[in-house]
Order: sequence, then structure tokens, then C-alpha cells
Amino acid sequence: MATNFRIPYVFIVPTGNTLPATTTKSSALTLNQFGVYGAAQAAVIAGTAAAAPYIQLFQGTNFPGMGNKRSDRIFKANVIDAYKVPAQTTATPQITTITGLVLNPGDELTVGFRIHSRLLDNAFANGLLKSIVVLTPCPLCDGDPCAELDAAGYDAAYNSIVSKINADPYLSKYLTPVKSGSGAASTVTITGKALTTPFANRGNDPHQDVFFQDRLWFNTFVSTMPETTSDFMWVDDRCDIQGTVTTTQRATYVHGSAAEARRAEINNYSYMVPNFKELFTDPAYNPYFTSVVDAAFYDRYFIDFQSPEVVGNDQPNKWMERVELWIPTGAAAGIETILANGLGVTFTDKTASGAVTFSPVTP
Repeated sequence: MATNFRIPYVFIVPTGNTLPATTTKSSALTLNQFGVYGAAQAAVIAGTAAAAPYIQLFQGTNFPGMGNKRSDRIFKANVIDAYKVPAQTTATPQITTITGLVLNPGDELTVGFRIHSRLLDNAFANGLLKSIVVLTPCPLCDGDPCAELDAAGYDAAYNSIVSKINADPYLSKYLTPVKSGSGAASTVTITGKALTTPFANRGNDPHQDVFFQDRLWFNTFVSTMPETTSDFMWVDDRCDIQGTVTTTQRATYVHGSAAEARRAEINNYSYMVPNFKELFTDPAYNPYFTSVVDAAFYDRYFIDFQSPEVVGNDQPNKWMERVELWIPTGAAAGIETILANGLGVTFTDKTASGAVTFSPVTP
């Protein structure tokens, strides 16, 4: 049994969109207006969607000779998955703590970092690798060299971790360390810094408007042995693990932004028009392209389904299709209700389990 895939249908709902009344046909949609329809292309609402044999999504366009943008017909029996990804308007940085060090006078403490981002992993194999070395203070001549450090010695060691990270031109660019507590109970909290966008939005030039998504995350290793290049990945030395390294917050992405939505509509544009599929710097050469993006953030809804030629699961050849719906944040309730009633589904929030918020690579 073969499964084939079709290009996703991408709909970006404009701010203030008015859903068509039940007496409205899809041909009456105004430019960029979005609507949900049933049999005979008659609009459905929350109260009538459940009785429709299938639903179909439409949006008013100006594509010559092609009518309005439309999805395929979606039958209840053919729905594979339905989920939503609410916008995340701010990214949370990674936060990692170092605590519980057990040190003796004269120890050489090595704190190593492997720092990752999309660009860093392109520039350096397995991320940017850097380490610092902290020397614990030696005792006076009459002191016991085997004795554990006193409170002042621990304060000096933890403060040295902070100062050496801040003094390193690479580590200080990506990490912010802060010491708290005192003595052996001290903690160094390391927070990843926000990344700058390497490709800024270049105005209304769709040909050069590049959306770039990235996040910063890092691994931390602490030992009293020097780091070597023999293990290019850098891992904990099981014979010499110092203290406790804990990641208390994982780095996340901003998603659902206007820049990301604009990238989606540009990518989908060439599949929707009969000619002039490329977008050019001069808008005069883009006769059919009209950007619908007018909100700061969007909640995304996804419907995966089999093509209408396949009803049920007993066909030898199947087409896998997807609808990708971008709705301005806070305006999705009405559309979600219609879709849920019409398809008999509940849209699962994927961000609740971290399914799309976090990278699959720890941390």
C-alpha cells in the first residue's frame, strides 16, 4: 500500500475576517476573505458544520482563471490528525546552574561549555567548544593541603567561574553567569543570551524577505581534570564529575510570528498561480501576489487527511494531504469550533507537551 503526499494548502486569515453566512457561496468571497464551506460550496457555521458531509476551506484571491484558493474536500472518515500550535511570542533562554562543588586547596577546576545554535553548528563542528580553568586558593604554610576549602575559598572559586566567563570574548557573547549564595552552598546560574537575527526583515521585498529561526542552547561540564580534544563531543568524565549541573529551563523558539507567516505565504504562492510564479524585488513584476499577513502573531492549525478519493482505510493507494491555517492570535475560537464540529475532532495543543517548543536535542 503506497502513500503519496500533496503540497500543503496554506491559508492566512486576515485580521477582522468575517466568516460568511450560511446562504453565501464561495464565489462571493471578497479578496483575502476566508470561509468554511460544505456541500455545493455553501458556507457552514458552528451549528451546521456537523451535518455537512465534508468541509472545504476557501479564501478570496485575484488569480486569473483559477477562482478562489481552496483546499481539497475533507471527509470526517479521512482525517488522520488535527492539532494546533498557539503562537509563542517570546523565547525563553536556557538556564543552567552549577552548585555542590567539593574542592580542595590547590585544585584546578575545569568548566567546559559546548554552545549550539543554527549558525554556531554551521561554523563549528558539534558547536562552539570553550573551557575555563579555575585555581582554588592554596593554604598558608601551616595549613593542611588536604583540607577542604573554607567558605572564603569556595566564594573565591565560584566568583572566579563568573569572572572568567565574563572575561572570555566568546563565552561572554553567549552566556551570562551570576553567583548567588555563599561558601560551599554557592550557586552559579548561567543564562543563555538572546540571539540577534542575522537576516533582518528587508521591508516589502518578498524576494529577499528571509525568515530565520534560531535558538541558543548549551551543555556544561565540570571536573578537576583538563579538557582534551580526544573526545570531540565533550562528555562528562565519569571518573571525575564535580558538583551538580542542572538545566532548570530549556531554550525555546519564538514561533507564529508575522515573519514566519510571511515566509509560509511566499513559499506557497508559486503553487497557487498559473504563471509569474517567481517573486521579484520590484512589486510591479508580482501582479498576483498580495500579502495577507497583517498581525504580529498567529496561532496555527493543522489538519492531516487522506484525499477525498479515499474514503476509509481500504484503498491500495492513498494521498496524504494537509491544511495549514494561520489565524491571528486571539481570533481562532470561532473558526476552531466550526472545524471541530465539521470534522468531529478536537485540536490537540502540541505546545502543551513541548512537542514543537523544544528541539529534539537535549537540552
